[in-house]
Amino acid sequence: MPILAVVKTSSTSPDPVIIGFLTPFYPGRSLHSAITNSPTVLRLSYVRQLASVLAHVHHVGHTFHGDLKLENIVLKEKVNIILIDFEQMRPDEDASAPELSGAWDAHLDPLGRLVYTPYIGNHSKYESSSYYDAEENNWKPLEAWAKFPEAIERAEVYAFGVAAEAILLKRDGCLEEP
Repeated sequence: MPILAVVKTSSTSPDPVIIGFLTPFYPGRSLHSAITNSPTVLRLSYVRQLASVLAHVHHVGHTFHGDLKLENIVLKEKVNIILIDFEQMRPDEDASAPELSGAWDAHLDPLGRLVYTPYIGNHSKYESSSYYDAEENNWKPLEAWAKFPEAIERAEVYAFGVAAEAILLKRDGCLEEP
């Protein structure tokens, strides 16, 4: 996807913060609205493309999407998908892995393995940070776990599974127009 322009906080700072970017307009429908009339072979292609896109995002781009859902996938030329909306804000609640509920913390054990532990109480260690949105009373685990790319990748694999199931099985509950 070509980027037409990048929006930064400052051009004088040595490391300006990117706050947005402009991309071409894709007139195709979202995958959410197009899936019910797509043949099986095309739906399989969409799932393969989505897996490829997510692998690229994680292993080449070294980042994450954070809100994977069919509404954030648009069609280009009816057969190719484009993943949009990289805000990395609050994940879609219908497709979120259980550990993103705010009830779990991630850490590495002494052997370097990723471990999830139940969180007891509130996320007070995050409440004074950018990881907590007090207005929405919302902990943002994907941002808090930035030092654990494996945890983020696992959460997105879960979201991918939810999306793949919706694509392949044309699940009505996942495909209602918003």
